[in-house]
Amino acid sequence: VRSCLYLLCGKIYEAVNNISMAKACYKQALEFDLYCSEAMDLLINQHMLSVDEEVQLLDSLSNCQQCSDAERQFILQMYRRKTAKVPQESVESKLSNGAEIFSHDTDSLLDLAKRHCLRTDYDASYKITSTILEEDPYHEECIPFHVICLIELKKTNGKQSIRITLYAILMAIIMLFNPISLILFKFLELFQLSHVFVNNYPASPIAWYTVGCYYLLVENYAQARVHFNKAISLRSSFGLAWLGFAHSFAAEAEHDRAMAAYSTASNCMPGSHMPLVYIGKEYALSNNYRIAANFFAKALQIAPDNPYAEHEIGSAAFNNGDYITAKKHYLLALKVFESDDNKVSVSLPEAWEPLLNNLGHTCRKLEEYELALKYHNLALKLSPRNFSTLTAIGFTYSLMEKHAIALGYYDKAISLKKDDTFTLQMINNTMEILANISTVAKGKFCYDCDMD
Repeated sequence: VRSCLYLLCGKIYEAVNNISMAKACYKQALEFDLYCSEAMDLLINQHMLSVDEEVQLLDSLSNCQQCSDAERQFILQMYRRKTAKVPQESVESKLSNGAEIFSHDTDSLLDLAKRHCLRTDYDASYKITSTILEEDPYHEECIPFHVICLIELKKTNGKQSIRITLYAILMAIIMLFNPISLILFKFLELFQLSHVFVNNYPASPIAWYTVGCYYLLVENYAQARVHFNKAISLRSSFGLAWLGFAHSFAAEAEHDRAMAAYSTASNCMPGSHMPLVYIGKEYALSNNYRIAANFFAKALQIAPDNPYAEHEIGSAAFNNGDYITAKKHYLLALKVFESDDNKVSVSLPEAWEPLLNNLGHTCRKLEEYELALKYHNLALKLSPRNFSTLTAIGFTYSLMEKHAIALGYYDKAISLKKDDTFTLQMINNTMEILANISTVAKGKFCYDCDMD
């Protein structure tokens, strides 16, 4: 009974946006009843716990005397699978050989997708969430993560494929309420569908959030805010909607309003590192790199070794001219994707091409030209038609005084972007250098002939 009362109190506190009290109540509910999985789901899904708090909670629950050792171990296995911010090796070390029973159910697959999201491996996460929605279109918890993956990957080939996929997501949400309505909306465009859907099912904050994400993706920021705001009005502590709301302001360079919304998202999701990272990015855009670095450091406290936060700290240090610190954090970000032999994994998501290029720029600043070429070439493998990578490689060869090789890369770069000022300037400079070298060589040859 006490557990149920604490669970109810937690929901009341959450409804009035008192997240700290809600978190305390949910923890108490678990202390009184280890089987109260709803409390654990709320703690994890609402991002109320930092990584340290997750570990501490699981450790405290391991001393529970309410059930047998076998039952306690079984329940804790399920809970550990849900804690995406706990390092994977820490989780696996505490799981028994019987944990394979979780490997194919949709909840465990979703937990794995969350872990991939935390590592910013959105492609792997997207494949898993797609599988979950195919097997269980009623899995409402999966939908926000699937939408996040779609936005991050920008699976567009034009925006039509995004429309089709988000259409399918909205269909899955609609099935939660009325499967027959699928027939009515089957042939409607996403724009029409989203408006019909929210008119018919105005009580679903996830539906409004999904529609808001669509408008955010097609860069209709005013409409995105309308729908995110509606989702927030239905659930004021809906952190993902606050994040989307902030993104719409950031996209229009309204930094103050974006930071205010990001701060609210951080208050709603005290266990999520992403709002802090985005606040840091806003400060970085206004050249306040030291303040930005403080927010990135706070993000790392919540999610240690997170590559996204490490990358941003490195970028802030780079812009401050602290190239040694920048290189250190870039390498820490890259370490997540390295194999056992310290080689960068071929499965490194394409979204991390900027990390490799930034690492290359940093090594070039430190006059480590061979390392710079290594990382730029790795970036080129991820994105072969990136003109800026080709120019960076060419510039590095120029600094190494290998001008003929440099000119070849500049030519490739300018074929991809013909009006790039820096590349054109470097082509002219390199051709002048090569012409001078040729003239000197020709003069030397004539002098040698005269001597003969």
